[in-house]
Amino acid sequence: MQSTRAIATLCNDLLNEDYDFILTSRFQTDALKKRFGRYRQMSGGRFLVSLYELGKSEKIIKICQSLRHLDYDEYPIINASDDTDSLTVTDDDINNLSDDYSLSDTENEVAVYISGYIAKKIRNLNCSSCGVFLNENLIQSNDRRYIDALNRGGLTVPNELLHDSVCEVFSILMGNFSYFLKEKEKHSNFSEYVASIVCKKLTLIEFSCEDHHVRSKKILISTCVNIIFNNYQKKMKDSIKRPNTQLIKYSSKRRK
Repeated sequence: MQSTRAIATLCNDLLNEDYDFILTSRFQTDALKKRFGRYRQMSGGRFLVSLYELGKSEKIIKICQSLRHLDYDEYPIINASDDTDSLTVTDDDINNLSDDYSLSDTENEVAVYISGYIAKKIRNLNCSSCGVFLNENLIQSNDRRYIDALNRGGLTVPNELLHDSVCEVFSILMGNFSYFLKEKEKHSNFSEYVASIVCKKLTLIEFSCEDHHVRSKKILISTCVNIIFNNYQKKMKDSIKRPNTQLIKYSSKRRK
């Protein structure tokens, strides 16, 4: 257990053992928290992880450490800094995509929430011009009821242009999800391949300044692709049946 008195006592003991200095910031449990956070992500993103799931995740981690070229994550997370333009995307890949999918009202509300998250990431670029773009034509109150219900003062309300771009990306991903899964075996860097297709298919909408437009577009696409395939992976893990456990019933009566 960490406390101020315990750390002060430990510092005195270490200084008495001829230590020149002490980094008190090292007295933390970040490594342990990171490990259990990894267990939760490998178990479908649930906060409460069972003993069976913990043991299974630990075995997978040990196997991955022994075989560095293998990765337990079937759909690796991509970053906005990844060079997806270098991947080969043909015209057939674009023409095979369907444009018939339209978001439902519930999906549209989720898209508004994610648009606010992306807008906050773009604001972290510390560009005043991007901030002006993002503060214009904000989503009306009737279309942001989901954000208003969750907001405690820290959520970001997106503008209409960014929201339209997010809806278009989700329509491309969700309307062609089965097609993307069929193409998975043909591409080693599958997530980057999907991001490249979406980048080619996406209509160019100006929701940031000219200097950061390419960067903002990559932030938008990488965020949406990661969300879609992470949710799919969590659903697949949740659908795995757990082994049947036999319950031992104890009688309240004493045996004679």
